[in-house]
Amino acid sequence: MKLKIIKSRPLKEIDDEVIDQALVNDKPEELTYESNPLEFILQKYPSLKETLVELLTEDFRDYINGIYIMAPKPTIFKIVLHNNQYFYLTWMGKNYEAKVSGKKYWLSNIGDLERATISISDLLMLGTPPTAQGPEAEMASTPEPEPETSEEEIPAAEEEAPEEIAEGKKGLGIKLILKEDTIKDLKKLGYRDQDIVPISKNKIKLLVPAKERMSVINTLVSKLKYTWDKDLKGSSIGGVIGKDGTVIIPKPAEKQGGGSAGLGNESFLANKINQTVEEVGPITVVFKSKGKTIKYNKVDAAEEAGRDTAGGKKSDIRLLSNGKVIGNLSLKQENASMWESADKRYKDLMVKLVNRLINKPYPNLGLAQSDKKDIYRLYNPKTNEEYGGIIITGLDKSDINSIVFGTDNPKTVVVKETFDEGDFSLSGTTLTVTVHDLLTDLKDIEGSKYEPILVIRHDSTRTATYGLRPIVYNKDFAYKGNELKGNKIELPFSKI
Repeated sequence: MKLKIIKSRPLKEIDDEVIDQALVNDKPEELTYESNPLEFILQKYPSLKETLVELLTEDFRDYINGIYIMAPKPTIFKIVLHNNQYFYLTWMGKNYEAKVSGKKYWLSNIGDLERATISISDLLMLGTPPTAQGPEAEMASTPEPEPETSEEEIPAAEEEAPEEIAEGKKGLGIKLILKEDTIKDLKKLGYRDQDIVPISKNKIKLLVPAKERMSVINTLVSKLKYTWDKDLKGSSIGGVIGKDGTVIIPKPAEKQGGGSAGLGNESFLANKINQTVEEVGPITVVFKSKGKTIKYNKVDAAEEAGRDTAGGKKSDIRLLSNGKVIGNLSLKQENASMWESADKRYKDLMVKLVNRLINKPYPNLGLAQSDKKDIYRLYNPKTNEEYGGIIITGLDKSDINSIVFGTDNPKTVVVKETFDEGDFSLSGTTLTVTVHDLLTDLKDIEGSKYEPILVIRHDSTRTATYGLRPIVYNKDFAYKGNELKGNKIELPFSKI
């Protein structure tokens, strides 16, 4: 089987209907497994490429050395990183399951996707840094996808290539067996197995209370005669090196998986408020960012509301006083780039757009049939070059308001923060919560990096819309300043 790969670079404006970026009409190169196994696999399994983009950004090639098909059914891919660390992706029929450092993550689950991304980032910190400039700006660990609703056929594996055989002989299947001397030392100090989390065979996370991290380092140095390296990567306060060379990085137990009990960001905030109420009675809760302060009086309970999305609700946490909802909070981790997966919101728009692209394409934007039935790719009919996505500009203000604040009453406040113990301070009956940002009105959104934009991207699981999926992101996800990132094309909402 042979596929074709096309090189491209950004375009300038072509006509009044669609604004895009200039593409170069290079001569297509013939792609085979023998000539370029990595790109061949990515072309053959587009859902794999999309998953790598979600986990490692569009620049994922800068961080990996190879991809190997380890089993045909379920199809299991081994992703080898630039530093010879690795993780696995298993196709489960609708989505991928990631296996990183021995832990499994179901990637259709927002929390698992977040944790898998962080675990892969931990792997990338081992060894030498990659030769990559990195993203244009700071990025969240993951977007927030919704569970897929359509199935994709389980692909068959390629015949075992020489690269796979050679890779197997290198013995990259490292078992995370830690050195016993360090483990014994830590257990003598009272640490349990669940407190000791392996990162690699020579590196561990030691889960401790956030406020005790520095005292833990001092204890390891004074009692065990370990060495403190304050410049060690992976922690703001460095780490400790044991006598046998094991690197120990104290990490806040409250942040691992969203809290010491494996709680999510929402649960952490709700539990903190409810625990404080139990201790001192009804409290005043103050959320404070650099430019804004919001106060809720006589709070006697906080409840999670994330599963109640009927009618366009956006609240994750409800603050209560005497059984009445006095505050709705939508929590976004401070570097999160995604507002919502918009299949339902823009269902009619997607039907209209797909019909237009198939039956009467724009001069520089249409759909090309892929090698899968009913799955198409965005491309430029003039040059036959493929686009990475469409940016729909000019969204209606009512849509933006609904996307950000929803329909909750009282009006939802968007709180951007990844919570840990250091964000909370109690004075009398006032609990102050320091956060990254507070968004209360459209004026906080318009023209900022948080302004919602609609991105139409490839997703081969979306058979109902011919392999296209609408997602609403922050503006800075697709733009640097006012310039588009990557090989995308702008299309005004009014032109669909």
